[in-house]
This record gives sequence, structure tokens and C-alpha cells, in this order.
Amino acid sequence: MSNKEYYKELASEDCKPMSIHHINWWLLKYEDYFYKAISESECGKWSKWIKDNSIHVFPCACAIREQDCIFIELYHQLLEVSELNKREEFYSEQLIRFSSHKLKKESVIEWVRDNRSYYQEIRYKLEFDSVGIVIDVRVSNHDDTYKVMLVKIDKHDFMHAIEFKRIFEEMEYLDFI
Repeated sequence: MSNKEYYKELASEDCKPMSIHHINWWLLKYEDYFYKAISESECGKWSKWIKDNSIHVFPCACAIREQDCIFIELYHQLLEVSELNKREEFYSEQLIRFSSHKLKKESVIEWVRDNRSYYQEIRYKLEFDSVGIVIDVRVSNHDDTYKVMLVKIDKHDFMHAIEFKRIFEEMEYLDFI
């Protein structure tokens, strides 16, 4: 499969971010191909991830990137963002809990302690700009060493997670935590 086939369904001509519903549709459409590409890929890290998906997957460091490996990495990153979106209700509940505790320092410290691991999960996975969530897959090969594939997802689909992350970052900046 060429990268143009799967990527054109993610690249918006008018540069508008995709909805999470569109991303989930794309993930479902290419799920079978994702697992097939992993089984055929020469990059062994993906088969290790299939065996134990708790393993942290680093970006590919292969000297020459296979098209399938690029696809797998993009799919994996979009899958992670989709999983984060499924926790929007949880983040909403935590924001409500935070707002009820924010006047008492001890309660805020307890809230931070209870939610630190959730913040660590989204800290680097949820990168965004003024328009949306940014998924960037660096494509390094001999043809185009600095090529970057960008997918933007509407940030309104992650309102609670973004606010949750902002609160933690503000507390770190203020040296509260």
C-alpha cells in the first residue's frame, strides 16, 4: 500500500483538523492491514508490541523506513490518541473534583497525587496547537530525509484532557507540585 492511499484520507485539503469520529473510522478501516503489516515488517519492535502492548514504543530508528513501517507508526499514534479520547469523561470528572477542592491546598495536593499517573500518560501524547491535536510522524529515508506527515485532530474532541493537562503544567510552572 502506498502512503498516499491511507494518508489522503487523513490529509484535509483545507487544512482543517479531523474529527475524532473520522480518525476512529480510519482506524477501523485499516485495522486488518495494521496487523498484517506488523507481521510482515522487518522492524521487530512492532511484533514485540503486539505480544505485550504495555511496552513503550519509540519512534522507528531504522536506516531506511519501509512504507509499511511508516503506516504502522502513524496508525499506532492515532490509536493512542483515540484511546485518550475515550477517557474524556474521566477527565471531565477529575476537573469537577479539582474545582471543588481548589480552595484547600491539602485537597489540591491529594488531587494531584491521585492524578499524577494520568497526567504522565497524556503529557507527551497530547500535543496541540491553536487548531487541534497534532500527530506528527517523521519519515526518514533516502528519498526525503526530512519529510513529516502531520495529522491534526479537532481539539474540541479533547477539551477536558487539554484542561486537565493545562492544570498540571500550570502547577509545575508555579512549582506547586
